[in-house]
Amino acid sequence: MSVAAPKLRPEPRHTGERARPAHRPAARPPHVPRSTPSQRARRRSSPAFWVLTAIVVTVLIAGIVSISALLVRASFRVETIRETLSALQAEHAELTIEAVTLSAPSRIADWARNRGMVRAGDVQVLRVGGGAPA
Repeated sequence: MSVAAPKLRPEPRHTGERARPAHRPAARPPHVPRSTPSQRARRRSSPAFWVLTAIVVTVLIAGIVSISALLVRASFRVETIRETLSALQAEHAELTIEAVTLSAPSRIADWARNRGMVRAGDVQVLRVGGGAPA
């Protein structure tokens, strides 16, 4: 006859209790020290970390908003310069037409006649100097 082996663990009850796993966590190597509760507390995020993170994020957002504002300002300035350029080009075209009209030889001749000027018929060149007449 054989005798039943003694049970090491009690069997789980059927009241919803679950059996625990049979394995144990691996042993820590001897050269790695165990962490103390204060060391574990330091690993958690501290208020200083969150304050620093908030400051960095705020500065980054402010920088992005500032750059966007500068770009909008520059685009408005470019648009103003383009409008000024087109107005100056139109004025240049008008002034060029006026200059061509005012410098026409027929207009200058009419202006001179109205002021009593006459065309030179016989042009004589007089020399002024200390030389003997030729």
